[in-house]
Amino acid sequence: EIESDDSGSASVVRVDDLDVSITFKFAVNASARMYSMSFSAVTSTVDHATCAEVIFQRMGSALESEFGASSRDAWNRIAMTSVVLDDMSQFAKVNAVYAKYMPSSEPSARACVTSAPSGTRVYVDCVVDTSDAPRRSLHVQSISSWAPACIGPYGQAVSVGGLTYVAGQIGMEPSTLELAAGIEAQS
Repeated sequence: EIESDDSGSASVVRVDDLDVSITFKFAVNASARMYSMSFSAVTSTVDHATCAEVIFQRMGSALESEFGASSRDAWNRIAMTSVVLDDMSQFAKVNAVYAKYMPSSEPSARACVTSAPSGTRVYVDCVVDTSDAPRRSLHVQSISSWAPACIGPYGQAVSVGGLTYVAGQIGMEPSTLELAAGIEAQS
């Protein structure tokens, strides 16, 4: 069970009688009509999937309140998502939560790395487009010779408002999905 007590841009969320500090930052670039939202879960006792669930619930609430759109329409406004984990072995669990919230059609571009600040289990930052500009999304889901298949619920690139956001990528051969040998081949 998840309860929350908001206090400004930071809140403490009770998860099964444990505290998770959730920090929320919101920045606006009015000229580009882009918003940036950041959430981090700081805890040493709550698992990664629960931290991700709390973060994505908060993101959904923030999207709905800021943009006055239904939940699904609001999630479709995200152009780029960055996920930082303190332990990449938890990726599959966090990715399963991510997939529950992100749209499967034209999802945001995404990068996921491991380098979270001390004490932070999960950190999520997203860029939200508030314009009515046309949105184009590259989301290849099969093996091709020109683009690697997505290994998660994200697009390889999203273009909107004159900007293109590109997903993080590991050095794989697109046609085989095999990791290229050597650092030069991977870069």
